[in-house]
Amino acid sequence: IQEILKSLGYYTGKLDDDYGNWTHDAVEAYQRAQLHGNLVKDGDWGPATEAHYQWVLTLQRALNGWKGDDIRVDGDYGPRTRARVYEVMERNHGGAYPSWAKLDGVPGPVFCRMLDIPTHPNP
Repeated sequence: IQEILKSLGYYTGKLDDDYGNWTHDAVEAYQRAQLHGNLVKDGDWGPATEAHYQWVLTLQRALNGWKGDDIRVDGDYGPRTRARVYEVMERNHGGAYPSWAKLDGVPGPVFCRMLDIPTHPNP
């Protein structure tokens, strides 16, 4: 967890596998920074946070399979990922992404079906 958080810039401490205050605070910072997924901001890298992280990796990989600029596959649903979701929605609106679907930048069931990925695990 520390390695993941360090690579994303949330953890600045030593990689020591100690789930102390620094790690707790870094997890909470990651949870707060996620622009999608309704994570509880409790500093615990539990099943919901892990599922979110893995899902974002899947989403980012799928987005990179669509026309447009690739984004970093890092498990962080921040502004770049949200912008890429919107871009793919907008570019495919009326085609692969139905014309009746909202252009809101939220990867809901219709968008996920278009990308052939599961919906977010934390409704």
